[in-house]
Amino acid sequence: MQTIAYATFQTRLPETGTLQRPEPQTLSALVAGNLARFNVTPGQHVEAGTVVAVISNPQIVNAADTAHATYLAAAARSETADENNAVLPLQNRSSVVQAEAALEQARFNLNQARQDVSAGAQSGLGYGGTSSGEQRAVADAAVANATTQARESQRIFTANQDLYTNKAISRDGLEQSRAKYEQDQVNLKQ
Repeated sequence: MQTIAYATFQTRLPETGTLQRPEPQTLSALVAGNLARFNVTPGQHVEAGTVVAVISNPQIVNAADTAHATYLAAAARSETADENNAVLPLQNRSSVVQAEAALEQARFNLNQARQDVSAGAQSGLGYGGTSSGEQRAVADAAVANATTQARESQRIFTANQDLYTNKAISRDGLEQSRAKYEQDQVNLKQ
């Protein structure tokens, strides 16, 4: 009599050979291309998530690079637009200072004409010269205008450096903005 129980069963066959799966497996790829490299060898055991092969497709890589460059250029244009909007108050201030200088000039001309009329002289000949207030207003307007131009050319030059780095403008365009920036800095110092 023998008691029935689970045990290891072993059978020896007289033949030698390789044990293989009888069915090949098909692995589908998400993109088209050429097989550039195999990372496993035939018969190697692989786990889920193992990279079996690498597909090479230069067109997809180029398209991704182009899309990235387009994104960087659009981001630079967006930043430039934001900076333009930030500069508008300064440009408006420069216009106000220039308008105030023109108003001071008009007041001076009016006062000069009144003085000429009351003195019996022919109006508009410019007796009396310009006032210190008028000269100050003209100088303030010139400084405000030079400051605004220097800031704007610096902003454009900085934006163009980013665009040049991203191959969105030519070297000549960058150099032109650099020359304008340097000239405006000289004008501001004067």
